Amino acid sequence: MMKKFLTPAKTRRGMAAQRLALKAAYYTGALHAYGAAKRGKIPGLAILMYHSIGGSEILGPGIAVSEKNFAGQLEYLARSFDIVPLDSAVATLRSGAPIPNNTIAITFDDGFRDNYETAFPLLKRYGAPAAMFVATQPLTDGISLWQYRLRFLLKKTQARELRLNWPDAAFGRAVFNLTNKRKRRRAVDALEPPLIAAAPSERERMLAEIAHNLGLEADSDPADEAPTLTVEQIKQMSAAGVEIGSHTVTHPALSSVSRTDAAEELTASKKTLESILNRRVRFLAYPFGGPQHFNHEIEELARAAGYDAALSTIRGVNGSGSDLFAVKRLGVFDDPPAIFAFKLSRWFA
Repeated sequence: MMKKFLTPAKTRRGMAAQRLALKAAYYTGALHAYGAAKRGKIPGLAILMYHSIGGSEILGPGIAVSEKNFAGQLEYLARSFDIVPLDSAVATLRSGAPIPNNTIAITFDDGFRDNYETAFPLLKRYGAPAAMFVATQPLTDGISLWQYRLRFLLKKTQARELRLNWPDAAFGRAVFNLTNKRKRRRAVDALEPPLIAAAPSERERMLAEIAHNLGLEADSDPADEAPTLTVEQIKQMSAAGVEIGSHTVTHPALSSVSRTDAAEELTASKKTLESILNRRVRFLAYPFGGPQHFNHEIEELARAAGYDAALSTIRGVNGSGSDLFAVKRLGVFDDPPAIFAFKLSRWFA
């Protein structure tokens, strides 16, 4: 018997109905009540991870949240949760004391300038503390982080294909079709893993090869489209109570570089930020932050460098006694507040 599948029209109607139901639950307070009931059963600290707020289209929905959606998400958080500073959250985890219900912390990675221009005013409006993790190479050298340079190259090129022969990469010899945005995103997805795994000098060589094969200059940089924070901006935010943490110097996968290079990434970024802020930098966010991107040795190097805790991108909530050098977070997408609230409630189910 032939299976029946939803037609596109039926699928669209079903999705529209789901969105309508979520909006109704959100605006009537039913969704908040559901989430509160779940949180009451399983206490835990949720640490949210943002990147860009209202940023360039080169970043994509997994990195950029629109200003409108961020404002709606923040309004919901301020109304429904106790938003705590990261140092208070870490202190609670360290103490082993029970974590109060409705406790949440907010973090930002990569140091986009819109964190200051767009997110910071909204954080002040809602009285929401936050921590921002900054890679220092953009501060000191004016160079965008490599993963955004990759995206920029694939957006800017007029080439319709990219040919590469990388024997050590999973794809080996490949021709990437670049004739539309979706295919360019697929190329980024395929190119990022070998670049993540490469040592910084080799990664720069690989990026230069990509640029050359695309007919672009090796130093092509998205600084105008996705600018990063300035020294003065992080000083102002730090003075206003925003926790500034380290995100290394060049944003490598620390488990993929030598022990010496990993230690230098951890200590040099910390020293640079401390010299700028004239205060101790206590927290680290691992670049990429998945379980394959750091390990026990990296955790020990972070402790030796003088950090109090390190945050990963491993999804989940944190309970009392959690590993302070593998703190879990929840990545936030560009969702309207009703969808955001629903997704957040599921982590306490």
